[in-house]
Amino acid sequence: MKKVRLTLWALLFLAIGVLLGARALNLTTFSPFFEGWWTLFIIVPCFIDLFKPGRKEFNIVGIIVGVVLLLCCQDIITYKIIVKLIPAVLFFIIGLSILIRDVIGTKTDRVIRNLNKEKPFTKYDASFSSQSVDFDGKEFKGVNLSATFGDIKCNLQNAFINGDTVVNARATFGGATIIIPNGVNVKVKSSSIFGSTVNKRNGNDIIGAPTVYVKSSCFFGTVTIQ
Repeated sequence: MKKVRLTLWALLFLAIGVLLGARALNLTTFSPFFEGWWTLFIIVPCFIDLFKPGRKEFNIVGIIVGVVLLLCCQDIITYKIIVKLIPAVLFFIIGLSILIRDVIGTKTDRVIRNLNKEKPFTKYDASFSSQSVDFDGKEFKGVNLSATFGDIKCNLQNAFINGDTVVNARATFGGATIIIPNGVNVKVKSSSIFGSTVNKRNGNDIIGAPTVYVKSSCFFGTVTIQ
């Protein structure tokens, strides 16, 4: 997927370069500054990010918004129509989110839901503070982490992980760090708004090894998996 996205960006810049060169040589009258050209800064990144692992509804909504704004700039539709369509769009976004998240989902989504149904996990909060949670010498079966205007660190380096389990991590104007031992697979499901999930454990799966599933939610925050 990463190669596809890089290829699309490369082709886009090559096309722009060729067109600008042709315009400089008077081979074409093409101008990149057409009415509503700025909407491409919404449409293009959202389209390319469709090839990125993870949830797609925000990218789809971004493409729709960008296309509608472009049509307005081209006087194909009016802003008055957009105002009338806002309720319909809101219901569409909610329906799309439910469909992708709860009906279609991915294998990782389904596994995480099932693991979270098995038992309530211990919850650790870091609100306007810092906290370090260490599972040295303990059997790890799952945990809920929350960092709000603070930082929390969960160290599983020397924990006993005998089967698939889940870490639910939420970072709101804060950061959460999860240290996972070698010999364990890692699967991530992330949802971020002006935040990010950084997975430093990307690699090939180990056949027969247990998997730690990380469900991260970031709002102006960062979840880091080491």
